[in-house]
Amino acid sequence: MEHRHSDRISKKLYAKIYFSDNTSSDVLTRDVSKQGLFIELRNLKLVNNRILKVVLWDSGGIYSWYTRAMVIHARRDGAGLLLEKDLPLSFRQEMVGNDHLRAQA
Repeated sequence: MEHRHSDRISKKLYAKIYFSDNTSSDVLTRDVSKQGLFIELRNLKLVNNRILKVVLWDSGGIYSWYTRAMVIHARRDGAGLLLEKDLPLSFRQEMVGNDHLRAQA
């Protein structure tokens, strides 16, 4: 079971998840942390331990970032994903501001 060690921040970011067969789905995040995120699911069912590719965009839709992720827990309304790489500092700064990030260090 995944346990996030950094704060979860309620933040809606646009994301696209890609499956092993190269199909994709547009989703929104519900909350984000340094090592994971929770995505909202509508008419999409995920299963635990599935590996996905994830692309995230900043709130301005300008900067994107890519990594692989594993589905840690899937529910009817969403899924918790464990990121292969930590979320970049630029995304975290936009979400919570520099002061909060310095306090966590």
